[in-house]
Formats: sequence, structure tokens, C-alpha cells
Amino acid sequence: MKQILIIGGGISGLAVLHNLKKKYANQADIQVRLFEKNDYTGGTAHSCRYAHCLFEQGPNGFLDSKASTVALAKDLGLEEQLLYADDNAKLRFISVKNKLHALPSSPLAFVRFEPFSFFDKLKVLGEFFVAPGKKPEESVYEFGSRRLGEKFAKLILDPMVSGVFGGDAKNLNLKEAFPRIYEIEQTHGSLIKGMLRLKKQKGMGQPGGRLVSFKQGMSQLSEKIFERYAGSIQPSTEVRAIRKIGEGFVVETDQTQYFAQEIFLCTPAPVAAGLLKDINRNLSQALAKINYASIAVVGLVYKRSAFAKIPAGFGYLIPSSEGKEVLGVLFCSNIFDGRTDAEHFLFRVMLGGARHPDSIKKTEAELLSLAEDEVRVMLGPNSPPVDRLIKVWPKGIPQYDLAYASLKKQILNELCTLPDLHLVANYLDGISLNDCTANAHTKLL
Repeated sequence: MKQILIIGGGISGLAVLHNLKKKYANQADIQVRLFEKNDYTGGTAHSCRYAHCLFEQGPNGFLDSKASTVALAKDLGLEEQLLYADDNAKLRFISVKNKLHALPSSPLAFVRFEPFSFFDKLKVLGEFFVAPGKKPEESVYEFGSRRLGEKFAKLILDPMVSGVFGGDAKNLNLKEAFPRIYEIEQTHGSLIKGMLRLKKQKGMGQPGGRLVSFKQGMSQLSEKIFERYAGSIQPSTEVRAIRKIGEGFVVETDQTQYFAQEIFLCTPAPVAAGLLKDINRNLSQALAKINYASIAVVGLVYKRSAFAKIPAGFGYLIPSSEGKEVLGVLFCSNIFDGRTDAEHFLFRVMLGGARHPDSIKKTEAELLSLAEDEVRVMLGPNSPPVDRLIKVWPKGIPQYDLAYASLKKQILNELCTLPDLHLVANYLDGISLNDCTANAHTKLL
């Protein structure tokens, strides 16, 4: 009997399990088993229900512009449980000098965008005439400054990078982190020109897609997979070593050991590095060099009556030039129905990231205080929150930084020597939930 082992029960590992079960549904001589060290599956996509709210400790949702996660949900019978974001959540802000500014969604709104001077706006409009870049390892900030001006990079791209990656725009590789933007420039010569052409093509009118979650939170996806394949999933099982033996592998857990002909390693890069050190030292060393950003996620639940007015919209991001440890604030109760009851409002405050690596060294009380101060200064509640929630993710998000491309190339080259070992995780080929589910499918083709 062929044994296939999956190590890691985050979304990547669970999606691999589902796809393998489908692929080998009629082959009784193939056994698939998944190990997860925690007592729950889903990784960072973890939802917690409290008295007044549903608090997402990790990703808030995913976009339906890529089909992989929606297709997985439908496969699992969760189509009726998909929850689409409110249309008002399309409104997004940046905070400059403790004032919220709506990001422009129309030419007129762009003309009226206060943080940009007349000359800043001219620079953005002049992007049409800027030649494509030739630098192979260009940062997001360099790219933005070159094409759209320093102010655009500082106030738009900088907070965007912190919002997506928890990263530093001056050290994030554009081509690796945002390959679509890189491709548009290289193909069309201009972002403006490229986007105008793409909008004329069928189905490209809404390239961003709609934000989606589940009625019971993001954990609903992993819980459904666990329910369906419970007999093949071993939670609370930590893999401590992998050894190459002949045509297969010996996997040692904290309980026993297993032999497998094929392995899907779906853990963070530092964990994978430790497990592979005795199999391929070059691969292990490359994985160990991938940088991560640590993130603290704080949930603050207030009575709605504590605010004279809560802005409509998704929330706001904060440029690094503002000098704050807070990266941004989500207005969760505006985004998805049912995240709080009618009398309460949930804010989700993100702190730390690559710009502030020491933030997670603070105590939980200090992080909660920073988050509460941010909401107090920006939105002026007249009473404190009724609930304070926190989750800290040390090494939470891989950074596709300027050193990443060469590391990725080395990792892929070394993997060629191990055809029965597959790495499926968010440190390769995209960090989003959609990327994870798509890659879990691609690896089986």
C-alpha cells in the first residue's frame, strides 16, 4: 500500500488532503494521512466566537476573483455558507496626521484627494509616459516612486504593503510580491494603459473581485474539511524528524514513526528547514533564510453608542511616515454581517510587522493599550471597549523581500533532487488564502 503523508494542517495542508482524497477516491491501495501539531486545524485562518463578536485571529476573508477557494467551498457543500462583504466595505481610508482620507475611487475623487498636491497628481497622471523598468530586483517603493511619484509610494504603496504582507515597501520585491503589477508594466508599458486595456477585455471589469468569508467565520472551511476526513487527520501530533530511506521517507512524530513513499510538507519555512536538515542541507539552509514578519491582531468591541459616528467603509491603513506601531484598523462590523450583535461594533487593529519587529516583545497589556489608544485618538469613543481580544503571530507572514528571489530559485532547484517531496505553503507562490488553495491543486497536476 502506498502511504502519502501531509505534514501541517493549515489551509494548504487541508486543501492538499481534499485534493488527494478526490484524486485517489477509487484506489484503496493508497492511504493519505495528515499530521497537525495543534489541537485544531486551519493554521492562521482561525475564528473565535465570544459573547459579543466573532473575532478572526488571521485572514479576514478572500477574494472571489480567483476560483480556487470558492471552488473548494462548493466541493465541500459550503456554497450556501459563503458570506460576501457589504458593498460599503469598498470604501477604504488612509490615516495622515490622524485624519482619515478616503482612497480615490473615481477621477473626480482623485482630483479632490487632499494628501496629494497638484504636482503629486500630475506625477501620477504622467505614469502613462514612464518607460518600463529594467532593474531585476526592484522594491515596491522604488517601483512606485519611479512610475507614480514619491508621494504615491509613501502614502499609498507603503501602507498597502503593510496591510497585505505586514511588510516594508522599501524591502519587498515587486516582481515576487505583486507579480500581476510587474506583468502589466512589462506587457503594456504603463499601469494606466494596461488597466484600461484589461477593462475592455471580457470578464476583466472587476479585477479585484469581491471579498468573501463564511457565515460562521473563516474556521468554517477547515472545520468542514476536518469533519469530512476526520479519520485521516491526526491533530495534536508533532512531526519531529524526517529521514530519507531508500525509495521513501521515515517520519518520526512525538508518538511513533511512519513510512511514506510521498510527502507534502505544508508547514512554515522555519519548521520545514528543521525537518529537512538531514535530507538536504542546502534546501534546509535556504528555507531557514526566508524572513518573516510578526503580527499582533487586537480585537476591540465597543458599544455602538460610545461613538458619535463610526465611518462607513472597510477601515484604514497607516503609512510608516506617521511613526506608529499600528499598521491599520479594520471596521469589522461594517464588512460582514453577523460579526457583532446590533448593539456592538468590532474593530480589528494590526500592530508590528516588518517595520516594527520589536512590537511583539511587548506584553499583551501594552499591545492592547496601543490599539485602544489608536481607536480613541482616531474615532473618539466616550467609553472603553467592553471586550479586548488579542492574538500574536510570531513569524506570521513570509516576506518576499529583495533576498527572496534567489532563495526561491535555490529551493526549487534543490527540490528537483527530491521528486517525492513537495513543499506547499505560503512562502512559495503567494501568501493569500487563494494562493494556498490554488497551489494545493497545482501540485497534484
